[in-house]
Amino acid sequence: MASLGEVISENFILLLLSVIGFILLLLLLQVLKAWVKGRNLKIKAQYEMDMAKLEIAKKKAFMEELRNSTVVLNNSERQRLESIRTDNSILTRKLISDMNEIEERIKRLEIGSDTVRTSQILGMIKRHEGKLFNSDRR
Repeated sequence: MASLGEVISENFILLLLSVIGFILLLLLLQVLKAWVKGRNLKIKAQYEMDMAKLEIAKKKAFMEELRNSTVVLNNSERQRLESIRTDNSILTRKLISDMNEIEERIKRLEIGSDTVRTSQILGMIKRHEGKLFNSDRR
């Protein structure tokens, strides 16, 4: 009867191929598992995107239905609505006017601060020139 060592040495290549085959089988299972997971995530994302599109379409249809519905306003409701629209336009014009004024004032401040800064730099340069060139003339 052959000892265990002799059996292993005689079947070494077969044993090695079996181990490699087992490792390849495990790797194949891992790759397959990752592929299935990725496919499931893709399907789930597509489903969620379709649901979001459906929700948007529902909201759009509802808004279109509201727009197309015939609503008859009485005089007081029309006057109230017109008053609100007038107020909105007045407020919008005031807002635009204020924003333009702010923009112009900011420009004026920037120009003023640049003028002060350049005047200070010019004064500093003149002082340094005076020190430098007046000392050379002595």
